[in-house]
Amino acid sequence: TGEHGSQIGNPDVLAIASDLLRVSSKDLTASITFRYMHIKGHEPMQICLAPDKAGEVRDSLCATLYSNLFRWLVDRINDTLTESINLSVQNVGVLDIFGFEIFEKNSFEQMCINYANEMLQQHFNAHTFKLEEAVYQEERIQYTHVEFIDNQIVVDLVEKKPTGILPMLDEEIVMPQGTDETFLRKLHSKHDKQHPRYKRPLKSTTTFIMAHYAGEVVYDVTGFLDKNRDTIYEDLLKLITGSGSAFIRKLFAGETAGTRKVTLGTQFKHQLGDLMVTLNATEPHYIRCIKPNHTKTPS
Repeated sequence: TGEHGSQIGNPDVLAIASDLLRVSSKDLTASITFRYMHIKGHEPMQICLAPDKAGEVRDSLCATLYSNLFRWLVDRINDTLTESINLSVQNVGVLDIFGFEIFEKNSFEQMCINYANEMLQQHFNAHTFKLEEAVYQEERIQYTHVEFIDNQIVVDLVEKKPTGILPMLDEEIVMPQGTDETFLRKLHSKHDKQHPRYKRPLKSTTTFIMAHYAGEVVYDVTGFLDKNRDTIYEDLLKLITGSGSAFIRKLFAGETAGTRKVTLGTQFKHQLGDLMVTLNATEPHYIRCIKPNHTKTPS
């Protein structure tokens, strides 16, 4: 790193990356440490990137590569499986629900996972309690009402416009001076002492608390804005789409430069919504799992 720009600290690693991507090591270095500002009627202006900005460019390339590779792999698996399946017949699907996450430090990833678990828990409640009681009532069977927590209020806290956490995060990304800190201040302003499932920690300046159905989780907003972005600069995209590897070019064929209209959080919300539509159109059956005995001791 330099005072007015950035330098690659481990050129041997970059050489390996450029070889795998089938691009020039020199061009990859330039695309990560510089960007070009294009002004109509003028020559492109080269701008040195500070170390933190260069790091964002590197991370955006890694995230986009991983995302596109994962999507390609899923498509290949689905194409292979559907070749021998008659889609006109009924089928059985299995959903492996990932667990609720509460770590020592919880970030954007944990919030998305726990948001998904809130939606799935809501689906479970609807079918296990609400629909069963409706059947008992219809058949006039005596039963004891089971009280359960309706977690729609938590789902709304995460996704509902305009003051949900994800909509406010998307809004902060497009703000000229938007940072993780300004995002958190706005969250506190909207929800602290106003929303029953939101709390502001007394001492921490980087966290907020959300009361999920499984318990309270402290989320650290450090990196929230960067993790929610889905961006790749034009110069870097041009380099990768000109790769000597046909496979790499195929992975990036649908990419567009600049900030995408749909952030990662919004993409996750849409995908989760599609999953819930599929689940609501099915007749679900749940398999209850026994929690493992981590201590491996009796009782």
